[in-house]
This record gives sequence, structure tokens and C-alpha cells, in this order.
Amino acid sequence: MVLNIISNQALRRPNTQLAQSAGLALGQSGGIKTDERMATSVPSVYAAGDCIETYDLITRRHVFFQLSTTAIRQALVAGINAAGGSARYPGSTGVTTVKLFDLEVASFGATTTLAEKLGIQPISVRVTGSTRLPYYPGGKDLTVKLLADPKDGRLLGAQLVGEEGATLRANFASMAGALGLTVAEFEQIETCYSPPVAPVWDPVTIAAQALLRRLQTSQAKSSHLATVES
Repeated sequence: MVLNIISNQALRRPNTQLAQSAGLALGQSGGIKTDERMATSVPSVYAAGDCIETYDLITRRHVFFQLSTTAIRQALVAGINAAGGSARYPGSTGVTTVKLFDLEVASFGATTTLAEKLGIQPISVRVTGSTRLPYYPGGKDLTVKLLADPKDGRLLGAQLVGEEGATLRANFASMAGALGLTVAEFEQIETCYSPPVAPVWDPVTIAAQALLRRLQTSQAKSSHLATVES
């Protein structure tokens, strides 16, 4: 196999020896356990960053995100509370992005593999749209994959790849995930339109429409099977 570049991304486990020696409780994931105020099990001791476990708003479990965005927000909350203020950090969607040569690669929430490991059989779609109308010059292809929980239709995650617009749209989808929106609710969100900067139907909206149809088909089949069995 001929390759131009190889990137090795390995998960780093946090070093919590100091926390353990100080008597701080660890969570199920092995990270320092905190509440929404970033307070640990030891009074007046707060923790933030890569060594703590973070509540995943999408999968609803405590995990290691080890992201700059989560660490900075957690540190702000910890500092405010340590100084006598009142602030809370509810959790994260794990939204992230990276620039890979000319491509933006962004995501939030669960992947198909992760969802299946958690016992969810997600419904998913992948579509490719344009960041501008076809007749307007400068548009770039944007591929969007969306996942949903077939039980309640909740948006579980998104992965986006394209030369432009992937990061901002991942933020948009992440907000929907954090709010617990269903695909039906997400699909109804109106987006702006102007030929130089945005199409009438955004690629994310097109993906949501396709995912909603697939969910409805799956639910109809399940309902039919239940009727036949009864």
C-alpha cells in the first residue's frame, strides 16, 4: 500500500495517581469523579480537564473526552465555584473538528460502531450535498452522515467531511443533540439561504430529511410485524 502520510492516534489514559493519593474518588471510567460544579469528593477541591470523566450528553454515560473545549469550559466552572461563585457544567456532546489537508472533518456524538457497542442499533444515512447552489460558482461537496436511535428518533451523532462548512454544521448538529432533539424536530429547523453562501436546502437538512424517511419506514415495518405477531 502506497501512502503519503500515516497518522497514529492513540488514546492516552489520564494519570490520576496524585488524585488517588489525595483521596479523590474516581468514576467508573477511571477518571476523577466530579459533579456539575466540578467539585470532587474532597471538600473544596475542584478538578477539570483530561484527568476527569465527563458526562456525555448523547450516550448519557461518563467518559473521557480529553478535548480542549471541554477542559476550558470545565476550568472556567471550577474557577468560578472555587472563588465562591455559582456555575455548572452539564456535560459535552464530544463535538470536534480537524483540518486534514484541504478537508474539514468534524463530528459530534456517537458513531455507528460506538452505538452498537452500547446496545443501540442506529438508523443512519449518508448524503452528499453542496455548500452553494449548483449554478453558483465556488460550491464544495459536503458529505454528511447522521445517526438516530430507532426507539425514540433522537439524534445520536453526525460526521461531516468537506472542503468547507463541515465544522460550523457540526456545531449546529451538536446543539440539536445537546437539546435532545429528535430527527423530526431537527429536520424542521430553518436555515438561511443566499446563493453566494448557502443553498435553499442545506446538506445537513437534506440528510435529516432522508434519515426521517428511513426512521418512518423502520417504524412502519416494526408496527406491521407487531400486528402480524399479535
